[in-house]
Amino acid sequence: MAAVLELLINRRDRLIAGVRRPKPIVHTPIVHAEITFLREHEGGRKFLPIMGIEAKYRPHLVIQDRTVRKSVIESDGLIRESYLGVQFNNEIKEFESVSGEWTRRYELSLMYHSRVDYSAVLPRATFTVREGGKIVGHGIVLKRFQPDTEKDGEPGDARESPS
Repeated sequence: MAAVLELLINRRDRLIAGVRRPKPIVHTPIVHAEITFLREHEGGRKFLPIMGIEAKYRPHLVIQDRTVRKSVIESDGLIRESYLGVQFNNEIKEFESVSGEWTRRYELSLMYHSRVDYSAVLPRATFTVREGGKIVGHGIVLKRFQPDTEKDGEPGDARESPS
């Protein structure tokens, strides 16, 4: 099992190494977040998500306390929590995790911003990471970068929201 995990991590690192990622689309808000993924025995993932050109990880965030571990299911069997679709762009490598190898910093795109209200996704907001109704992680927003709407900019230009 450990050998399989090491093989997948090495594959992920090879995909990331030497690959120049395109800058994010200028019209999409970007956030930097510190996220802890839950391990499988905690109800989370078997492996960390793999980032790369071909691999797109697109879970949902629910703005709420980080300690929540169960979805709120109404009496009619539906989940009515506010799911916010995001795309993980990449891992922020400059960060050294002190709380475990499953805590990392990531750059996320708020990919449905023109149709979904992401106003709660602000610095210091806490959230859970969802794959369907399953909570696989939790985190905190560190920074938010708004698209630069005041002037024409190069792709990727954005201004940081005040924290």
